[in-house]
Amino acid sequence: MTITASLGNNDKPSGPPSFSLRQLDLPDTDRIDGIKLTASGAAVTLLYSVQEAMPPAGAKMVIRAAAVDDLENSKVVATVDKLLPARARWDVRESASGEYDFVFERAGGALNALMFRDSTGTEILLSVLHPFESFFRPHFVIGTHGALPQVAATVDKKKAVLFPPNAHSQPAHYEVVAECADAIIGQGRRGWVVTKELSSGRSLFDVLPGKLSIIWRANSPGGEKPQNVPFPDLVAFEFDAANANDDVIVFATAKPAVLLRASAPAKPIHLSAAERSELSHLVSPTVIVVSEYVHLAAIANPGTKGAKVLYGKFPVSQVLGK
Repeated sequence: MTITASLGNNDKPSGPPSFSLRQLDLPDTDRIDGIKLTASGAAVTLLYSVQEAMPPAGAKMVIRAAAVDDLENSKVVATVDKLLPARARWDVRESASGEYDFVFERAGGALNALMFRDSTGTEILLSVLHPFESFFRPHFVIGTHGALPQVAATVDKKKAVLFPPNAHSQPAHYEVVAECADAIIGQGRRGWVVTKELSSGRSLFDVLPGKLSIIWRANSPGGEKPQNVPFPDLVAFEFDAANANDDVIVFATAKPAVLLRASAPAKPIHLSAAERSELSHLVSPTVIVVSEYVHLAAIANPGTKGAKVLYGKFPVSQVLGK
């Protein structure tokens, strides 16, 4: 079964079921290199980053936040000094104070350090005990809540690792969760890891292609054995994931981009667009589930005059086919 979604700037359904995404009216979209959706209650906020040079050397990453329904009133929520102007991947979560905590890559040339930045602007080197390893795709573990954030990342693009909740307050070693090139770690009724194994093919915006799987794992030691379920016949690049009831939804950039469901791994939701080429030129996918609605966004044609941020909202039941 194939589900087709309509991607455009109108709200008219193109067929049952229909998912219509719209372009967000943001300034300087050609400079935006990273986005992330987050929520407080039912209110959804878009955070987006741009890189700015700092002569004579160095750079800074500026992250702004705006409610999806009120993009004109954006504000700077973080300014991060960097050694290099290259795109740095980052993640965000709302802190107990209602402000934002961040994790991000800090490129130092050959290696990336893993950084945590709390809502006061204090930066902590999480990878201090691993100075000779390079960290990629830092993210807060999906489905975890509370005052102590749990951070995950990929090391040397070979293994997915998980830091303990107290890693931001005292140096800590990580736990290896899976052997893979890229991953997103989360937990719901069961723990899970969406992984990517590299495959042959050309890169998309400097990201190598690969095959995706989801590993179901116990939330505590001594539980059920891990179960690896592949998403067949798909070559993907970047991806994000979210809990949806007892399921997991994955938004993956591919040629073209797709939505995936752990409960139906062989039945992707294929997207369509008036400018179909945009679906094959997406970066920084982000997806969250809030109040029984799925929200997703991605950057189309990044770094060009035609760059835009696409966003959509649709019922979880519609995505899961229930």
